[in-house]
Amino acid sequence: MRKLVYQPEGFSIGDAMPFYENGCFYFYHYKHKTGTQGPQNWTLTTTPDFIHFTDHGELFKHGKEDEQDYIFRSGTLLKIDDVYHFFYGGDNIVECLLHAYGTDIKNLHKDKFRLPIEPGYGPTEWRDPYVSWCDEINAYILILGTRKIQGEKFHNGCTVWFTSIDLVNWIFKGDFWAPDQYTTHEMPDLFKIGDWWYLLISEYSDNTQVIYRRSKSISGPWELASSDALDGCSYFAGRTVADDKGRRFLCGWICGKFDRNDRAQMGLDNGMWHHQVYQENDGSLGVKIPEPIYQAFNERRSLISHEEVLVSPFGRKEDMLGNISGSHFMVEAIIEAGDANAFSINLLENKETGEAYEYKFFIPENRFMMSRTPNHGIVPPDHFRGMEKLYRNCQFTGKKEIHIQIIYDDTFVIAYINGTALSGRFYSQLGESVSVAVFNGQVKIKEFYVREGLKI
Repeated sequence: MRKLVYQPEGFSIGDAMPFYENGCFYFYHYKHKTGTQGPQNWTLTTTPDFIHFTDHGELFKHGKEDEQDYIFRSGTLLKIDDVYHFFYGGDNIVECLLHAYGTDIKNLHKDKFRLPIEPGYGPTEWRDPYVSWCDEINAYILILGTRKIQGEKFHNGCTVWFTSIDLVNWIFKGDFWAPDQYTTHEMPDLFKIGDWWYLLISEYSDNTQVIYRRSKSISGPWELASSDALDGCSYFAGRTVADDKGRRFLCGWICGKFDRNDRAQMGLDNGMWHHQVYQENDGSLGVKIPEPIYQAFNERRSLISHEEVLVSPFGRKEDMLGNISGSHFMVEAIIEAGDANAFSINLLENKETGEAYEYKFFIPENRFMMSRTPNHGIVPPDHFRGMEKLYRNCQFTGKKEIHIQIIYDDTFVIAYINGTALSGRFYSQLGESVSVAVFNGQVKIKEFYVREGLKI
């Protein structure tokens, strides 16, 4: 089945290392049969538009059992003059940074370069280097994720940095960002928009998210913006890449669940998804649907003939808007929250039972949630086990309208709410209805469109 999320049938995809050149995005990434374990080679995939992908096969092979790169850790591709450089991590009991090069991106040669762990940092966390030229210091900068050795302490994850003028001799500069907040930092990324530098990492000890900090200087300090995450806990290992038009895209994976079951725990069954990243007026980052993906859907139709007001002062009231069919659709809505405590958009709803996938917006709390409704507690027995609830913070108070876009792509779902994303999975086909419900107050449905099917 054709999907917008990149996931070859029967495989799990992840840890994309993006690179852009001459109208084409390149990704070295892992690709393995869902449920399998063990060392993985890197596969190269290309796309001109995040719609049409070409798999070039497993072109970068992991080492033998006694070699440093028996297990790969992620890295960075960059091109200097006519030579491609690939800095990456190798794991064999301890971790170390390695290097490959070549004039053909599909044929990279490993060399003897080694950048071992510095004293005071953990032997099993020295990974995912990001390398780029920095005009501010007139040198190349390399950042990577690691952990400090601090006895039994857990909150010791940090990002460290090196500088170089030739990509061969690297000077260790110490901690780049050490917030004493996470157990480790994975997939660090660094870029500049306007006056702001942005540092991204993936953390899995708090909310399991791609988070970011910002600074006016490459040396920090790295401050918290109004929102520190670019997606929810189902989206991980994101790295950005910019094209020749200055547009920047975040490339990460949306995780699946064991046995492709809503009630199961998160596990492999991953697909690659791309957000377009933009800068808000206050210097924070937002994300939106890349234009080629938006244009891939068929023309929209309205599910309302005029603006509708839903009122329920003392409970819940639902308005069934119509049906949506097919494995691919997009919902676009503009809703005024009024004085409501909350409202919800319910998708794939069973008209008879009321079972649905629910996006619920808690207005005074400035957050929204994705789950199933009804949703029983996550306790055994399995037939009473609920679906994990996914949350994102999003500023609602003080805003007159809430702009909502939700993409459904087979089992993958990605919501964009006022520049905030929340990705996840819907594994069950509960029904075909769509509705809006209000809780304790009033909302106005100003627009509600659906775009069913793909043009591609």
